[in-house]
Amino acid sequence: MDDMCIDHNSMFAYIILKLRKKSYDEVQGHKDWATIEASRDPLELWLTIKSTHQIHTTSKVAAIIKKTAGEDYTACKH
Repeated sequence: MDDMCIDHNSMFAYIILKLRKKSYDEVQGHKDWATIEASRDPLELWLTIKSTHQIHTTSKVAAIIKKTAGEDYTACKH
């Protein structure tokens, strides 16, 4: 947390750099994006990424989660 307070601009930029174009577009569509971008707060950015990319599942078993994710991925149409 101390490092984040000191280097928050570089951490924010690093996280943005690692996002793919589609992910970045999703994050920019978040209702609080203008505030997050203005503050350049890496924690808020991370929480936004986490909320926009969250996978909803009811299972807690890793094998079932992986199987379901694979089936969902296979079912995707581009």
